[in-house]
Amino acid sequence: MRPLVLTLVWAFSCCAMRLAAAGEKNESAEAKALAPEQLIEQIITRPGGFDQMCLLGRPLQPGVAIPLYGEALHRDFYVEHDKLEELMARRAEVIPALARMIDAIDPTRMPVHTASELSAAPFRDPEPVQNSGVSKSEVSGLLLNLVTGLHALELLPNLLALEERLTVALSRADRDPKAPAASVAQDGYPFVLQKKKLSPRELRQLMARVVQRELLSTMLGLVREQRFQPLLDSEFEKTFRADTEAKLHADPDLAKIHSKEDAESAGYEFDPIANLPIFRPGFRPTLPYTSARRKEARRLIGQFLATVPPEKWVLPERQ
Repeated sequence: MRPLVLTLVWAFSCCAMRLAAAGEKNESAEAKALAPEQLIEQIITRPGGFDQMCLLGRPLQPGVAIPLYGEALHRDFYVEHDKLEELMARRAEVIPALARMIDAIDPTRMPVHTASELSAAPFRDPEPVQNSGVSKSEVSGLLLNLVTGLHALELLPNLLALEERLTVALSRADRDPKAPAASVAQDGYPFVLQKKKLSPRELRQLMARVVQRELLSTMLGLVREQRFQPLLDSEFEKTFRADTEAKLHADPDLAKIHSKEDAESAGYEFDPIANLPIFRPGFRPTLPYTSARRKEARRLIGQFLATVPPEKWVLPERQ
């Protein structure tokens, strides 16, 4: 009987592998047939990556610092590598579509979910863990995932304008208690150490601050990839290196890492610009947010756009 059982298991395994491969081919073929706007919406709705981190990251302060260079808040959903590759393969048409999508985002209004977003929303789908519940018409961690993954320098003007709209919406809501909170995706779980429980409106304002800081961080990260010297000479980079080196000296495991290969084998990220291993996400270096630092970040991004023509931009090698 055992040979028969083994044969049946092997047959079922082969069948499952063939069905999975066929499913991947069908999914890829469907993606190629979609218009770029549809493909982006599909990926934001079902990004493919899910990572529920049980350990809370660094607690957020009410002012929310600027992360260097990455997310301020862990999200469960992220865009998986294969889906980024699909977008990268169609980058020339995806970038203009993303620009139009970003320009249409209004942080003063709650998003209107499309029929496809609603049909795939958590708790309405038999596989809720695969569905983000995020709309393409709101700023989200997934949108910043796409921008970073595509190394989308072309979107810097659109992102600068979006960050300005979000900052205005935040200020308006801070000044007027009757005004609605700034609207961004509620796609994270802010961890705040304070005695007073935040109201729903205060939580929305907090998430909007998180996203506004992450917008600045994402844009600075794109410019940094180009090794733009004024940014590498700035307070942002000096703080990043000083904090990262301090963690390196304080952690025996990090101190043993001297190359990208060492980092990968030990399960750490490695920064190729500073040539330093990176402590686990959620504990990246930060700078306290001030209006002066916001202005300086925007100035550096604008300076890059004004002085480095697109033909000199270098798209990092795809992994």
